[in-house]
Amino acid sequence: MMPRNRPLPRLLMLLTLVISATGCVPAQTRWLAPQPPEIPPLPKEARQEPLPSICSPTCSAALSTELKRLRALQTVPVSQD
Repeated sequence: MMPRNRPLPRLLMLLTLVISATGCVPAQTRWLAPQPPEIPPLPKEARQEPLPSICSPTCSAALSTELKRLRALQTVPVSQD
């Protein structure tokens, strides 16, 4: 008669060995904090040029307001009557 292979006792012995070995570690393993993703700089083509000296702040503000209004018009659905 062939001896039966008993994997459960071997598994328990291995598990006991691993648990006892990790109990001897002096401090917990410190995981490195994830680094925040770095945002690459814009290419030269994508950079906005500085405002010319002839543009007044009120003119730029009015243009910004008008552009926001126009963008809002683009997103409003058209009624289908």
